[in-house]
Amino acid sequence: KDRSSVRTPRSLSIAGFTMQVFRICTPPLAPGTRRSLSLAGLGLLVAAAAALGAAWGRHTAIREHSRPVQVSAGGETISAPVVRRPQPMDPEKPPPRLVAHRRFWRQLRQVGFLTEVPVVDVKDSIFIGQIALGEPAQPLLVSLDFSSSDLWVRAVHCQHCATVHHVNELRRFDRFQSRTFRGGRSAASGRFAFDTFRLGNATMHEVAFWQAFAEWHSPLAGVLGLAPPRLPESPLNVLSRTYRDSMKQATFTLRVPEDGKETGALIFGHTPDAVNWVNVAAHGAWAVELGQVTFRHIRMSGRAALVDPSSSCLILPAADARLFFEQAQEALAQDSKCSSLPWLSFVIGGQVYHLSGADYGVPRLGGCDLCVLADPDAAIWTLGEVFSRKFPTVYDFGSSPPRIGFPLVSQASVAWRLATTLALCVLCVALLGAVGLA
Repeated sequence: KDRSSVRTPRSLSIAGFTMQVFRICTPPLAPGTRRSLSLAGLGLLVAAAAALGAAWGRHTAIREHSRPVQVSAGGETISAPVVRRPQPMDPEKPPPRLVAHRRFWRQLRQVGFLTEVPVVDVKDSIFIGQIALGEPAQPLLVSLDFSSSDLWVRAVHCQHCATVHHVNELRRFDRFQSRTFRGGRSAASGRFAFDTFRLGNATMHEVAFWQAFAEWHSPLAGVLGLAPPRLPESPLNVLSRTYRDSMKQATFTLRVPEDGKETGALIFGHTPDAVNWVNVAAHGAWAVELGQVTFRHIRMSGRAALVDPSSSCLILPAADARLFFEQAQEALAQDSKCSSLPWLSFVIGGQVYHLSGADYGVPRLGGCDLCVLADPDAAIWTLGEVFSRKFPTVYDFGSSPPRIGFPLVSQASVAWRLATTLALCVLCVALLGAVGLA
């Protein structure tokens, strides 16, 4: 046959190439046998491809779970540098979180729960940023507070500020040096006022704040509240009105590297492209309802959680903490590694967010310490940095009601399940082909 008359395609598909190799490498067989063997080989090939797709889907899901928030283009970005430091504490006093946790264990010992689960002795984080008040601007270092919505600054005439460690070296706000200052009502702890406020590359006028005159307990010169705002003149509300034509959304997110020596950012006005938005459960706090909480065979419903990245660990109410620590003890008794700890699963806004033992456990020599604390006075859970490090969140203070955006995690998981199902189906076809061959 004239080879010049044969048109050879430039490239062969994977299936076509596989069939060519199959024809060359196999001896001549009966038509029925060859058909069955071809079906089995092709089925195994597709099963292997589907299995690889399933593994890639799962890899993508895990990668998406840990990927930091990526802001989308468009609109105007307001950004302020932020650093993370351990919460300053009196060296003679343990952190309040640990005090509450130890009180929880004392109560458990009274009812016969004797073995204590080891937890990390870690301080909560403090996020520090710089603002400026007045005209001309007076720069002040402030801590970012997710549990309040007001701005407090230490006044120059604060009477008892000298009793706080490391606070005398910081600058105080002097209202007499600002030509845009406008005073308001007074209270026992301070004075309500209005002035020009600067945060990063944003400038706002007539922003409400409190001046502390009587006493001051913050380790810095001020506290900037980032909880859902209540007053129309609060910093977040004025920011939303001032930049409503240029900001894509009245949102903020905290992007802080794990290395405390590096500088992060408090970013306003941008959100990720795909977000699972969940309305806050109560006005005035960044708390959401938990559709379900699961660990091992325990399933809980009717819970709520405060999403607070300044809290280092997970914090549980007493009753839930007892159930969780019982399961953790059983797991650690069999294997002391953090990976043996039970998975924690949270259903938030219809999405499932998983924390493994490696996420909330801290390895140590011969065991594992849990970054999970109990608080006998707490009514809801607290999802601290352990959660937000894996699932970065964005806070929408401009919507009504306010809402929190969590990363979408179900799309990759669904793709993984579909690919796994396809792999199993095709494998069944391959096995049927092999049976036909026999």
